[in-house]
Amino acid sequence: MKSSILGTACWVTICATYVSAADHSAATRDVVMSHMRAVGQLDVDAYVAGYAEDAKIVTTTLVYSGHDEIREFAEAWFAEFSRPDVAIEMQSMIFEGDTAIVIFSADTPENVYDLAVETFFVDDGKIVTQTYVVDVSPK
Repeated sequence: MKSSILGTACWVTICATYVSAADHSAATRDVVMSHMRAVGQLDVDAYVAGYAEDAKIVTTTLVYSGHDEIREFAEAWFAEFSRPDVAIEMQSMIFEGDTAIVIFSADTPENVYDLAVETFFVDDGKIVTQTYVVDVSPK
């Protein structure tokens, strides 16, 4: 049985206050918000379904290509963020055309994420590239 991450569930609610800015792409907003719901519900299948078949997640250490590798990334992320006492604080969400930027900080039992920046590039209703850059310190 999947459980929700309280911080991430709140994160999705907070995001709704940021997407009302003018000049954002409704399609990009919808894709990224669906992604946020998948994260909040710890739904790996929905998370992966939001990406194009040949999508990439680019981090400072690895590149995850295609659905299988993106699933590995999601499972590792969900494992850390599904633990008790996780706090996520949304800093900002910006939508412009086919691009979205999400900035947040987080605290898990294992790490402190002083700053996390995700950039999403969306095409034809799917995430085609995501960057994930974090300033993280182990506890």
